[in-house]
Amino acid sequence: MGVPLAILIDYVMQASNAWALGESIFGDVRLFGLGYIEQVPWLALFALFVVLTYRLLIGEAPRDDIKGKMPFHWLTIWHIFLFSGFVALWLYDRSLLVWDYTYLKVGLVIGVLPSAYAIGRNHYLSKRFLLPAAYFVYFSLIYEWISLHMGHWSFPNEDQFIGYVTFFGHAFPYEELIFWIILGPLFCLSYFEVFGGERALESR
Repeated sequence: MGVPLAILIDYVMQASNAWALGESIFGDVRLFGLGYIEQVPWLALFALFVVLTYRLLIGEAPRDDIKGKMPFHWLTIWHIFLFSGFVALWLYDRSLLVWDYTYLKVGLVIGVLPSAYAIGRNHYLSKRFLLPAAYFVYFSLIYEWISLHMGHWSFPNEDQFIGYVTFFGHAFPYEELIFWIILGPLFCLSYFEVFGGERALESR
């Protein structure tokens, strides 16, 4: 999850001025000139936190019950394809990585479409995901407020978003609320159930 998604998302969001991050513990060192190195382990650890919470509270679905499940290496191939396309565009013309409504497009392609596939094929997963997703709404709202208050990140370009929501004096985009705070855990769990779980462990 951290490689390549964190690199791709961080780069296109910053290139489009959709978000701006604060200081890096690595100083001015950036991935591809813009990406923060911390984003890679951060996204990987967040996904791990979501999955571990899910397995503790609910337990993963039996492998034989998952329709549309795929081998883990397919996910690896897909990520290699995404990252190769990103590197090719970065080398050819970086302006092609600057988009309007970046967060909306990234959220739909990387999050909504894969999750719609997973839940569409396995309707019962929506009930299984409900409790951990509800917990992470609470967790992520607190985290969002603290991060905005401390200046860890901001969303400076209002033209990049469909609108802003205000939470205890701090504003952030609807896309952040929808794709990250509310649906972010669901995205992680959809990937996990389709590509991961005990089946992935057994295949090693």
